[in-house]
Amino acid sequence: MHVKDLEMKNRYLEGECKRLSHVLQFFIDENQALQIFFLSSP
Repeated sequence: MHVKDLEMKNRYLEGECKRLSHVLQFFIDENQALQIFFLSSP
């Protein structure tokens, strides 16, 4: 493997990790909103 290949893969994986953490944060926020909604409903 060439160093360039590894650098490209590394950059790609860093991007994927950032994207996934945004998705995860979205689901966490959504989940909290739903919990609040259900807890506040009679």
